[in-house]
Amino acid sequence: MILFNKDWGYYPTALPDYDSSNKSAVKLAALYKKMGIKNWQFCLALIDQGLKTVDPWDENLTLEFKERILAECRRNPFYFFREVFRAPKKSGARVGGHFLFNRANVSTIWLFFNHCTNYLIQPRQTGKSFVADGIDNYLLFVGTTGTAIHLITKDNALRVKNLAAIKQARDESIPPWMNLCNRGDAANTTTLTVNALGNSIHAHVGQPNEFDADKVGRGFSTPVIMVDEGPYIKNIKTILEATMPAMSAAIEIARDNEAPYGILFTTTAGHLATPSGAYMYDRINRAAFWSETYLDCKDAEHLEEVIRRNGKGRGEGEPGPFAVHSTWSYAQLGKDKKWALEVIERGDLGKEKADREIYNIWITSSTDSPFTPEQSELISKARKDIRHQTMYEGGYVIRWYIEENEIHQRMNSGNIVIGMDTSDMVGSDDTALCIVDGKTGEVIGAGTFNESNLTRFTNWLIDFLITFRQTVLVIERKSSAVGIIDSLLLAL
Repeated sequence: MILFNKDWGYYPTALPDYDSSNKSAVKLAALYKKMGIKNWQFCLALIDQGLKTVDPWDENLTLEFKERILAECRRNPFYFFREVFRAPKKSGARVGGHFLFNRANVSTIWLFFNHCTNYLIQPRQTGKSFVADGIDNYLLFVGTTGTAIHLITKDNALRVKNLAAIKQARDESIPPWMNLCNRGDAANTTTLTVNALGNSIHAHVGQPNEFDADKVGRGFSTPVIMVDEGPYIKNIKTILEATMPAMSAAIEIARDNEAPYGILFTTTAGHLATPSGAYMYDRINRAAFWSETYLDCKDAEHLEEVIRRNGKGRGEGEPGPFAVHSTWSYAQLGKDKKWALEVIERGDLGKEKADREIYNIWITSSTDSPFTPEQSELISKARKDIRHQTMYEGGYVIRWYIEENEIHQRMNSGNIVIGMDTSDMVGSDDTALCIVDGKTGEVIGAGTFNESNLTRFTNWLIDFLITFRQTVLVIERKSSAVGIIDSLLLAL
């Protein structure tokens, strides 16, 4: 499939479909290009040019075109999401609207097919569950055979809701000819099967004690796990730890057969005072921040190297996990403040629930905080979204909180101070830098680097300071900083 720029060379007939009827896909590709992403066309890839004007929902499709559409979907999942998979149809409509290609949805799909664990955090009612339903339907009806998908969620009510949503997507979001379910298939509140392809999805819930949770986890033998609302699942730590041995064996089989595999977590922000909330928060914060610059990695191996370098390992000598933390605000998903206030008002959400479910704020008990509620709210309101990210040579990513076109001017204004705390960069601690405008106090950039060769990192830092000559670096002189400072003195 076409995930990286070099992949186009494997498919001589492949071209970007700029005339796609899914205008959100064309718009997103243009946005990637504007952001400076070199690999901006992957989401428009079309391998079989004879499908360019073919409607997969045409009731008069010939058997030949159905076979060609299936072949394109198997080789090119983005075609499936762009042209085939639809939103639930509105009353009276024959077909639903196109699946929305936005930054969150497309990065989720791209990461999944790169086998990278993704912690997807979005406000309520912004579609995080629907993209998971889309991946499930792709795997069940197109992308795999002989595969069991396991879904874990917090309680039976949400399990029933999730399975119902997957079945609704089966019935309304893929063309009827693609649905191979028949009377012999299970379609209940815990299981959905597609016996014609040997595929199935099984839904599980958290358990009140560790013994039962361990039994749930040991019952999995799957290369694909979907976890919905992990911070609210009782004993999620026990379930996942029991799952991993069997999943590892299933992943090896999937890898040998070049089949999809991976883990996707979808959730709203959780509560740190609960064991499951604290456990998930720790997992999420060891993952690398999502950056669209990852799209420009050379290949899957390079992607894994970069993500592990920007994540955080559990101990010395251990790199970060092959996992990404992607939190999306409502503004990044095209919603405005009015939308947020209307959702809060309709749901009559209290402050804590609104913070978690609309503003992506993880909650802790008030007794744990050194700040008053008023101070905490001020801090929360001062948060800024990442506006741009730059991946430099060596895979070092800087998260910018200003627009890309402001970076050069602000960094060379003579007001910028870079605070830096170093580590040995062996997986157990971050080397972190924070870029501050000394005149306004504004944080304009930051970077956290966990695993790297120190000499390689120092050479990158030298180049960074030479690029931005008007900055002042304030570095804590301890541990590896002594050697870094010596190298900086010589080079500068």
